[in-house]
Amino acid sequence: MRTIARKKFKERFGQANHLLITSLIGLNGIETGEITKKPDEFSTSWNPQDKKGSARRTRQYVLDSFLGYAVDSIDMYLILLYRKPKFHFSEKLETIYSAAGRSVYRKALDVGDYYNIDPITRAMIDVLITWRNNIFHFAADNNLEETTKKTIDREKDKISKLFCGLVVDHIIDKSEKGLPFTFKEAASLIRATHSFVEEIDRKVLESLDFEEFSKELILNKLKSDMQFRKQYFQFESDRRDKYLINFLLQETGLPFDGFLTKSNCIKIHECKAT
Repeated sequence: MRTIARKKFKERFGQANHLLITSLIGLNGIETGEITKKPDEFSTSWNPQDKKGSARRTRQYVLDSFLGYAVDSIDMYLILLYRKPKFHFSEKLETIYSAAGRSVYRKALDVGDYYNIDPITRAMIDVLITWRNNIFHFAADNNLEETTKKTIDREKDKISKLFCGLVVDHIIDKSEKGLPFTFKEAASLIRATHSFVEEIDRKVLESLDFEEFSKELILNKLKSDMQFRKQYFQFESDRRDKYLINFLLQETGLPFDGFLTKSNCIKIHECKAT
């Protein structure tokens, strides 16, 4: 099961590693001399004096861009989780989102703490967002949390196993100084991004109040969509149940059919659009 937010995240960032590798393969063709001129379909000039040097600089630009996009995709995911109908809600989360404001750094780490995510995943996300802030924001001077540094130092062997031999000796320094990451480091941070969203999403669904969520979703639809409202109220009870089940499945992809049947449609018909 996935929330709507994670589905949107997957659509946006799901093939990041594949696209990154595809980009680097193309650049490698320039660097090795297999590609020496631009295709005719590009109506612009391209004839760098140092094609190898240009390919290397572009390679780093591509890596940086993918990692920046990773952070923005995390931000999108967390924002969508909190839009009505909210997949996760509590007084503590209300405080977290309010205090974080536009800061994806604070939002991501504090939501991660709220759901008690794996310390290694949390540390990698701290590395990623701190690096992004330092390299993308002019005159930024962000540092990793001490907890992150201790986790990376303590779990370096486990991190190496989890991320296909990643050596973490330099990622703290690179993150805090905004220095370029290698392909291995970038790919590992992209993987950590997916792990972060997957773990949060699983815990969100484990704690989701299906009844309140579905009531809010249907009530909002009844208020905003007159065609939906008309069809809803013209159906008899049995057909109305099926209509709601199909609607919830289409909107969320979650198994509301079993839930609604088990709970006798959770008295969803008590919703009244004002």
